[in-house]
Amino acid sequence: LTTNPPSITGDGYALAYRAGAMLSDMEFVQGRASMIYPDAMRGTPPPADGCVTIGGRFYNGLCERYMRKYHPEKMEMVTRAEMSKCTQKEITEGRGSPHGGVFGDLSGVPKDELSKFRAFLESCAAENFDPSWQPYEWAPGAHYFMGGMAINEKCETDIKGLYAAGECESGIMGANRLAGNALTETQVFGAIAGSSAAKYSSANSQIPILSDQTNPLKNRLEEILVRDRGFDYLEVREEITNIMSLYTGVIRNGEGLQKAITLLDKIEKEKIKNLCLVGGSSHKTLGRLLEVENFLTISQIISTAALMRTETRGAHNREDYPDMDENWTKNIVVQLKSGKMVMETKAVEVV
Repeated sequence: LTTNPPSITGDGYALAYRAGAMLSDMEFVQGRASMIYPDAMRGTPPPADGCVTIGGRFYNGLCERYMRKYHPEKMEMVTRAEMSKCTQKEITEGRGSPHGGVFGDLSGVPKDELSKFRAFLESCAAENFDPSWQPYEWAPGAHYFMGGMAINEKCETDIKGLYAAGECESGIMGANRLAGNALTETQVFGAIAGSSAAKYSSANSQIPILSDQTNPLKNRLEEILVRDRGFDYLEVREEITNIMSLYTGVIRNGEGLQKAITLLDKIEKEKIKNLCLVGGSSHKTLGRLLEVENFLTISQIISTAALMRTETRGAHNREDYPDMDENWTKNIVVQLKSGKMVMETKAVEVV
């Protein structure tokens, strides 16, 4: 479950990783309320995180205002990370709504306030759904990655000529992100990365791409396009999605993370090289099939890093290690070396 569009599948991370770039902090994935019902609005964040500051309320499947037992004074007025964690606990312990989430209630929001969320209301109306009195259902979904490519002050990675900005880079947000910082990040670091890349390009001559480099890739793509048997790439994508939702969501534990790694490794060994374009092939479906390969790679990195970090910090919640451990004030970095994933720790640089 994610608030992101279907095409957001970790391609930037995976391309950089395969080129040998260092990734960092990939275990830190921020969760956010993500609608699961009405079906057509699946993945949509509720307006203003459920309008909790102006009358929005949350209830579990037993119609209990469940935040009362976790935060009796603040109720729903907590951080996104804390709200996601408490909500996931209700769902996991069997107190979820009919579609596997919790209820969001906007009936207490003044109509003049609710009317400000025009796009949301139009989407609801298209489904014959009136949020002013009908509860929607939501669950914590993946929203933002604090991790990504390690960069310097010029937004340069450890690969010469490769620059990163926005959600592709790491180190800017730490272990969690404050609301509103994502767009600011793209503007500030996008400008730095663009300027740095332009200066690098103007100072270096273009390197010709040889047919010896492109022919193997061309042959591989043609082989996928004509393949008439194998594993349906959409089914494999759904399988990976379910594994990640079950075991690497907002609440994690060692047993679940190890199970995720085992299942993902099995997909890599048995299915990923035999993905098939079931139902007709085109360049569009070919692109989606290749996304599944990136999907798997990044899922393996997230799960392995999350298992390695035996503490709770920021958006990383280990129920078997519920406290923050100062010994873990360090980054987990990962690189592809000699075809193998190498994961290490690195001391945090305090400026």
